[in-house]
Amino acid sequence: MNKPATISTNEIPIPNWRFGIPAATPLRDLPTELGEFDVRYALIENENGLIGGIVDLQRVFELLNSDNPTERARWADVAVGSIAEVLVPCGDDLERVDNPFEQPLITTVRDEVGTAAVVVGGETFVNWNRVNAAFQRNHLDPVTEIPGRQSFNRRIREEVARAIRSEQPLAVMLIDLDNFKEVNDRYGHRTGDALLWTVADGLRRAIRSYDFVARIGGDEFAVLCNCCGPESIALPVSRLRESLNLQLSQFTPSQVNVTASIGVAIATQVDECCCAEAIVEQADICLYHAKRSGRNTSFFVDLDPFARPKFAPVELDKPLPRG
Repeated sequence: MNKPATISTNEIPIPNWRFGIPAATPLRDLPTELGEFDVRYALIENENGLIGGIVDLQRVFELLNSDNPTERARWADVAVGSIAEVLVPCGDDLERVDNPFEQPLITTVRDEVGTAAVVVGGETFVNWNRVNAAFQRNHLDPVTEIPGRQSFNRRIREEVARAIRSEQPLAVMLIDLDNFKEVNDRYGHRTGDALLWTVADGLRRAIRSYDFVARIGGDEFAVLCNCCGPESIALPVSRLRESLNLQLSQFTPSQVNVTASIGVAIATQVDECCCAEAIVEQADICLYHAKRSGRNTSFFVDLDPFARPKFAPVELDKPLPRG
């Protein structure tokens, strides 16, 4: 017999009808106002029926009631799983256990550390201290405070699925810092970490509210840019470059010339044959071309439905002057 979890005073009850929303549910199908129960959070079920994250319903309300009609329409089709805070990586380590021997029925939701939520009868109790700790550990990169590689891998799969449904293009940008190792070698890893945080902050400020940025490696970042085809990709790349140029020129010691190389792959005809890994691979090839051509530049390629390039990687822009 499973022992019921102890519910402490810092756990918040949530009505049962907000428990276990499928991750694929579009935002348009969620409540657009908090309602009489003043409920702010809901647990999200992944494709395996396990609890994979938590969504802030106040945020949903704000997105669906934006003053910008284009943003309202864009967010309406986004899956709730795309904006959920992840409890544990991919939900694989999260366990949902039903206990038929206790009355009332008790369901616990726990990860490898401990209990995150408990359902008792018609109420769900969430230990937000526990959830926040798991979120910080698994969702955010500790150095830059933006999502890490695991979150990027999850998000890109969701965005590819969204692009298939909406028949809109998806651009994947890989950004690698040039000469970053020299900063670590000359000034130490503490200065290098501070530079990484500065770069992440610049990227976060430069992207649109519904795009996504993550740190996926030592000095490598990724951006998912929705609804940007070959004819419109120059603007967001230019915006990123300007932000990075400003941040780097203000932070980097004058003895080290840190710049950014960018590789972009655009999936304009996304269908079931196109996988996330193939798009990332093509963006990485473009990044290689940017590095090989002298760095501090951007190369891009347009992909067919099978994620094969329609042409060889081409330079998107000219290097921006430093300072």
